[in-house]
Amino acid sequence: MEKKHGFTTRRWNLPRGRANEALDCRVYAYAALCGPYATRKLRLDRIADMIETIPAAERMAAVDAALPSPPPPAAPTAKPSRVHRSRWV
Repeated sequence: MEKKHGFTTRRWNLPRGRANEALDCRVYAYAALCGPYATRKLRLDRIADMIETIPAAERMAAVDAALPSPPPPAAPTAKPSRVHRSRWV
C-alpha cells in the first residue's frame, strides 16, 4: 500500500525472478465476468439456482455430452528416406 497525493493506493510489486502469469489469468477472468455482470446480462445466482434444480445424474450426462470426444489415434506415418550426401569436396 502506498500513499499517493494523500490517498492510499494498492500496488502489486512483483519480486525479481518470479512469474506473474497466474495473477494475469485471474485478473483477465475477473474482468471478463465483470462486463456482463455489470450490465445484468449475466446473473450467476440465477444460473446456480437453475443448476441446483437439475438432478445430479442428468447434470453429469449433460456435462459428458458437452465435452469433446478424444481424437482418433493418428495413422502411422511412413519413415522418411535417408538423404545420401556426396563426400566430394
